[in-house]
Amino acid sequence: MTIRRPEPTISAEEIRKHRESLPTINISNSYDVLVEYYEQVDPKLLDSGVAYLPAKSVEMGKVDQPMVSHIRNGVWAIIELNEALDKLNLYPLDKSVLKEAVALFVAHELHKLTKKDWKEQFDISQEEASEWAKKFGLFDFAPRLSAHDYQSVSVAQHRSIGFHSNLSARFMLLKPWTDIADTLASIEAPCATEFMQKQLDQITDGLDFYYHKFNESTGMLSNLVHTGISSWAREKGLIPLLIFERGIVYIGKEGTLCKLESAQDIENIYGHFKRKLNEAHTAISDPQELQRNKSVQGSKGLYKFDNVNFFYSGLRSVLSAFVASAVIEEDTKNRKVIIDVKNSTITIDINEPDMQYPPAKFVEIHSGAIKSIKADDKEIKVGDVVIRCSSAERKEGKYTLLPQEIEIDGVKVNYSKIEINGTGLMTSQLDTDTISMRTLALILAGAER
Repeated sequence: MTIRRPEPTISAEEIRKHRESLPTINISNSYDVLVEYYEQVDPKLLDSGVAYLPAKSVEMGKVDQPMVSHIRNGVWAIIELNEALDKLNLYPLDKSVLKEAVALFVAHELHKLTKKDWKEQFDISQEEASEWAKKFGLFDFAPRLSAHDYQSVSVAQHRSIGFHSNLSARFMLLKPWTDIADTLASIEAPCATEFMQKQLDQITDGLDFYYHKFNESTGMLSNLVHTGISSWAREKGLIPLLIFERGIVYIGKEGTLCKLESAQDIENIYGHFKRKLNEAHTAISDPQELQRNKSVQGSKGLYKFDNVNFFYSGLRSVLSAFVASAVIEEDTKNRKVIIDVKNSTITIDINEPDMQYPPAKFVEIHSGAIKSIKADDKEIKVGDVVIRCSSAERKEGKYTLLPQEIEIDGVKVNYSKIEINGTGLMTSQLDTDTISMRTLALILAGAER
């Protein structure tokens, strides 16, 4: 039987890329420490043989967590809390001390590795603690810590059991950090308890926990809603700390007001959600990618986007995708458009185009798509053509375009019949099937405002 080595859910390289993508002014040492943890400690933890032993279990009234998951969760909690303190100008740990807090937390469950009975688990010597610290790479990661420091955290982390005397001064100084990391790594859903608050008060005063929570989760859409709410909460002064399936725990200054008190608050959250939704993927936000989602209906080449595209991408992006479709797609077919003003008909090849309500008021055909124009059977100079139309509902919900006037290069002409030949006519007259380019420009300008 082949046992596959487990891989981290997130790599040091991914964290480093994210860190480097941040504006320089926003970069602190906290994420440097996280990168180094994933480079130096996490791989050794995975290879130690104890990564998937239980750290928390349902038998003890906790959610099941293997050692590696519990440690990773706590490390992230330490890093994010220190990052929040930095953003709030509340004396975060410097890099070397932050690494020590992380290293101590990695070793805080050593008593569960001794294979002894419950109370005897905490009878751990400095030599035993040192062996595990070496195996996890902790002496290289945080070289100022000693075997006494690792022994102290392994025997005294538990509140009611263990040994709570003759502990190292370094551990006692950083114990509030290992305490709060242990708590935050163990909660199953967003909350802000009195116990959590007391632990936070041991680190700094003047801060509170806050949270939002959904009753249920619907996957990716819930995640996007969470990011929309967190953007709104940031404006109120809160900093996202931990993200859960059904919500987010925040940290902020004591007394920060962050409540849904009006319809305007809901509108603001929805606005943040829409922006996050539109930015979620290039397939949603990039018109060139979005235009791939259109369908082409019938021989007239009508472009259609489903309602879901309007929801995810917004009106502006969908309209831009219509334009992108007209520009990007190449129609190599030779086509013929006949405008019979006398008999009030327009035919494209052999079909009369019809439209759903509201029908177009005019059709523009750019000269670049025209090979030749015949007016009353005589060939004339090629130019930009504008056909001003009325319409008639000849089928229920279908409006046939009826030509009223024709302009060529901005000049009204009085021919009874005009025949236009060219390639790419369908994409060039995008507005025939959707909306005129002038109207489109006005809508885009309004969307921009």
